[in-house]
Amino acid sequence: MTQILDSPLMASLLESDFPEEVFLVELDRKPSMHMAVRAENVPGYDVVHGLGCAKTAAEAAQMAAYYGFPGQPVSLTFEQARTLAKSKPDPIVGLLLEDGNGHCIAFHFVK
Repeated sequence: MTQILDSPLMASLLESDFPEEVFLVELDRKPSMHMAVRAENVPGYDVVHGLGCAKTAAEAAQMAAYYGFPGQPVSLTFEQARTLAKSKPDPIVGLLLEDGNGHCIAFHFVK
């Protein structure tokens, strides 16, 4: 784990602040289920699974379109999103803040 945290990419992602309000995508066919996405470029991991979130509703809608998931953006506080991520079974391990175009700009491990 120390080697991972020493990575410049990892440090830049971990140091990024999540906004107080984040937007997740609630899937149309499965109410109350939120989209899980993956970040493949995390040093030390093949794939990190997490709940995808965005800074704005527009970015969340763009993210849903990018991944092909039909759904609506929902607003949650960062703490609510953390709690939701903790409640999900493995392999979900955190929150992935995305830019709407499939790029992870920050992540937050919850387990």
